Amino acid sequence: MRDLTLYQNGQFNMPSPHQKIGAQGETLARSFLEKKGFIFVEKNIFTPFGEIDLMFRDNETLVFVEVKYRNNPLFGTAAESMSETKQRRFQKSCYYYLNKNLVNGEHPEFRIDFLGIDRVDQEHEFTYIPFAF
Repeated sequence: MRDLTLYQNGQFNMPSPHQKIGAQGETLARSFLEKKGFIFVEKNIFTPFGEIDLMFRDNETLVFVEVKYRNNPLFGTAAESMSETKQRRFQKSCYYYLNKNLVNGEHPEFRIDFLGIDRVDQEHEFTYIPFAF
């Protein structure tokens, strides 16, 4: 059976190696946050400003999570890859989502978290930063 998340513009698209690595990082991130008690809401939310990787509920708070996964330390850590430009783009995506999904004309309580995952040897190291930006 085909993965319907790969269905775009009326056709099925094969994921690139980069997309496969990103999906692996998001799977690891989801598991990590669910173990912390977060309730999964949605993934891969596309906006005109970019993609929101994961969305959870932490009690009554909506949590947007930017996930960065590094398979190779050659180009730095996952946390180091999160530039100010990427942070601003992610924030714009979150505000866009919130404005499109107002509840009684208001935003729900929310925050933006960051989860960096670095593969070191055969292990994964997690850098979790709540209220990141």
